Amino acid sequence: MKVISWNVKFDNSTAEQSINKLLENEQADVFCFQEINKDILKFLKNKHQFQLHYELETTKNLNQTNELKTYVVILSKYVILNKGKVHIVEPNKKISKVTKYLQKYLKKHSTMFENYTSEYAIYIDIKRLSDHKQFRIFNTHLKRFTTPINRIHQFKKLIHIMDRTKQNIICGDFNIMDTFLSKFSGTIFNSSLKDNFKFNERNEFEDIFKIHKFQNPFSKQSTFNFKKIINLQLDHILVPEHTKVKNQKVLEIKKYNSDHAPIYLEIE
Repeated sequence: MKVISWNVKFDNSTAEQSINKLLENEQADVFCFQEINKDILKFLKNKHQFQLHYELETTKNLNQTNELKTYVVILSKYVILNKGKVHIVEPNKKISKVTKYLQKYLKKHSTMFENYTSEYAIYIDIKRLSDHKQFRIFNTHLKRFTTPINRIHQFKKLIHIMDRTKQNIICGDFNIMDTFLSKFSGTIFNSSLKDNFKFNERNEFEDIFKIHKFQNPFSKQSTFNFKKIINLQLDHILVPEHTKVKNQKVLEIKKYNSDHAPIYLEIE
């Protein structure tokens, strides 16, 4: 089975062309997309060769009177036997004056610094026809503008609804901050320096992966590039530890006009 996960970027001006290119070139069985705006959602609904499941992902507060809603979407060539959503909204935390000032200044230069509210992650249950193996596939976008502890809190909500009778696969943009510059920038996203430098978010997540018997095939590979300064593995396709990976690749970021690269995984 072939799975792709990609954060399309909500303001991607070539999203339709890029998605068409991805669907045609990679021929995956399941596509998990994050940051899909309403226009691209309408476009995806017309992809009748796929079954589709979607839900509200985030609400971006562009100003006092204007909101932008984005969606997480799963496209599947297999029949969707069951589907659901997980409310991953995190506990509220008071925003400091410094954080408010930095956001106001920096969001003029990049949409990366806009605040938003996390809403839902989604999942589907499918059966592979060749061997009747069943899978539960999750698609999530963990919140950037929060603390590392809250991101872990969001992720654990997915863990709680895994179906142990199936092969669970977790896809999405996890927003794990694990380089010096990303940890420093975490203070802009309302994390304290203590949160970011005394708490090793990557190690904590990797420990959770191991406890729940997942492998991270894209470990230590860069899937995100910000201004050629910050390179991170934000994007993940987690599969059970015993799963044989036949092929994997991080596709070229520039080719798809996002700050995230699509990631491709083929498993037995």
